[in-house]
Amino acid sequence: MRFQVSIRLCMFFSVLCATTTMAAPQEAKEKPIIFDEHAERKAMLPKLIDAGILMLEGKAYHQFIYTFIDAENLPRFEANYTKDGVVDYARWGREKAFSVLRLLRGLRGTYPRWEGERACFGIGGMDDKSFSFIYIKDAWYIENHSACPVRHKVEPEKKLPRKVSP
Repeated sequence: MRFQVSIRLCMFFSVLCATTTMAAPQEAKEKPIIFDEHAERKAMLPKLIDAGILMLEGKAYHQFIYTFIDAENLPRFEANYTKDGVVDYARWGREKAFSVLRLLRGLRGTYPRWEGERACFGIGGMDDKSFSFIYIKDAWYIENHSACPVRHKVEPEKKLPRKVSP
């Protein structure tokens, strides 16, 4: 009888050990979904920059102005470039298009600093000068005067020279 009990106990423990050491199927861990509510508009900006470059290279100044200047600033632009009741887009092209084209080419492939509804680009590696786009009513526009916060470069702490004992 003792023998049967010991055999049953051995079988019980062997089954118990086998079930505890078997790798239980791991439950699929749910990864948190990180949703960027502005991902679509962020993806739209590089394509818009490329479109702006093509417009300026093709001298489509009228199309460029109506694509990149918001409705609030458009009357001021038209007032500055109107001659004999007609907006002179060619004059804007002669005066400004080359510098804007050069700037947009420099922005191609760079990542902006996102500040709310603004995409801020540093110009020439300097943080105190910036160029920005602003998102208004489902579209990106060039911001006339960049309102990006200025980030000052932090100087590394200067270490005092070590004293050398004689």
